[in-house]
Amino acid sequence: MYLQNKLLVAFCVSLSLSVLPGCFSGSSVPVGPVSGVVTKDGQPLADATVTFFPESGRPSIGMTDESGRYELLFTESVNGAMVGLHKVNISFGGPPPPGEMNREKKNKRVLPPQSVDWPDMVKVSESYNTLDFDL
Repeated sequence: MYLQNKLLVAFCVSLSLSVLPGCFSGSSVPVGPVSGVVTKDGQPLADATVTFFPESGRPSIGMTDESGRYELLFTESVNGAMVGLHKVNISFGGPPPPGEMNREKKNKRVLPPQSVDWPDMVKVSESYNTLDFDL
């Protein structure tokens, strides 16, 4: 059930990133670049999905690398998130998504599936935003 919900959210975000770029082009919506590091118990968290949900408008999404670093994408060609307050969700763990089963990463997803809603809203400004999260 968790995996189905996670895949549904990933599908919806991917759909909005690929199908609706004309609705919120980077030139008409104020967007600020966002990056940071996600850690769990002080250690970098790889392969986590970081999603910023603005109060209204489209979400932005990013994936962490081996060092826990992420960078948000607003659209395929625009980095960042809409300027303003956002709820943040970070999901990680569980089995690899379909298609990744044969990659060498399959053994790295040993954490049980988890989804964490960051307790506080975060603010994105038009200037560069470095937002780190320690779970």
